Amino acid sequence: MAYIDAVKAFNSCVVSLIAESSAKQFIYAVKAVLREDDISDDTLIGMVPGFEKGNILAKNKFVMASLLEALFRYSIVEISNSDCANYLRNFEKNYLYLVDSNEQIFIDPLPLEDEVEDEEVTPLRRTLCDSTFSRTFKKVSSVVVAGITHPSTANIYCADPNNGKLRFNKIKEYLADNIGTYIFSRSKVDSFKNRPVGAIGTQALIEFKKAYGANADTVLGELMLYVFLEQELNAPKIMSKIEFSQHTGLASKSDGVHLLATTEQHGRPFNQLVFGASNIDGDLNIAVDCAFDRIISIEKNADSELKIVENTVYGLMFDNKTVEYLRDVMIPRKQFQYKPDMAFGLFLGYSLKINTNFVDSALYRIAAEEQLQRDLNSVKDYIANTIKKHQLEGYTFYCYVLPFNDAPKEKTSLIDEMLEGR
Repeated sequence: MAYIDAVKAFNSCVVSLIAESSAKQFIYAVKAVLREDDISDDTLIGMVPGFEKGNILAKNKFVMASLLEALFRYSIVEISNSDCANYLRNFEKNYLYLVDSNEQIFIDPLPLEDEVEDEEVTPLRRTLCDSTFSRTFKKVSSVVVAGITHPSTANIYCADPNNGKLRFNKIKEYLADNIGTYIFSRSKVDSFKNRPVGAIGTQALIEFKKAYGANADTVLGELMLYVFLEQELNAPKIMSKIEFSQHTGLASKSDGVHLLATTEQHGRPFNQLVFGASNIDGDLNIAVDCAFDRIISIEKNADSELKIVENTVYGLMFDNKTVEYLRDVMIPRKQFQYKPDMAFGLFLGYSLKINTNFVDSALYRIAAEEQLQRDLNSVKDYIANTIKKHQLEGYTFYCYVLPFNDAPKEKTSLIDEMLEGR
């Protein structure tokens, strides 16, 4: 059976039988099983590129029929089940509802018939897909920012909490390994493919040093925001902040613009241009205030900001196929599609304050996680009130929070150490 025929069959015969309330839990369970499986991250689950194990774990937007086709094909067609009888696993009756369900998941309907073949191959691909993300940034909790119109979220993460302190060695390595995709456009990254391994990282660090010598206070937040929007929100960048200044000559007030392709409640295709704002401060509420000062400025200059994005699309930053796709996004030609909404992505850094000094690592970890949960609940309400105060209820906000030991100091020292290889 051809791929498209199989997807259509799953859509008509299986997807309709899955209760809407159980669909996302099913995906959480699939991810939980894949995380425990010892198959490599580059193993293709099914037959369509994009459904590698690592990509499934990294994605948060799925077409259920396509996912089911991939899982069944891999399990039944591509695996010799008689050879793995000893590895079959029994699941608890309520396993579906016991797995971690903090991650934000979007489920799209199967596209119209003339769009199905293109559904799995969106030209604007993520530039960052690093399977070490979940081992580098520990997700502590995720909450819905209640009391506002749109389903905004706040998510808190943590570095390694060892020996009474947050340790950032893995994060520094992660940023250094992936700085090339932040600094350079997709076409520039492609130009490095025939050069020696490591060339892109070396050149990226050189460009990074030149561009940010006088902007050390903001660099870490901008980089972190890029990482979270790509890895966690599954929103590919259109252009990072450094690319704005290097290639457009235009001064955007945002810390980068990303595209989130999703669906409305009624199942229609829907896109958001996610404008970034980051801030790192010792006090979490002050970090929120400073980030929202930027958001207010972006919102007041929305026409100008959107024009910058359009100019980027019509520039030479993408290949022809991607340019055509982005033109369709910015000026939709298909029925029931609209120009993208403006949304906001925030990265907020602050100093974690724990009243007692713990020498025991286990006690420190417990105290840190408890304090992080309190901080998240507090900032959730503060963000909701700030949105209402500035009459921004018509926008969606995606907030990512990371604590530091001493945020004002570490927002520069961590970048210095990364650049020096320490």
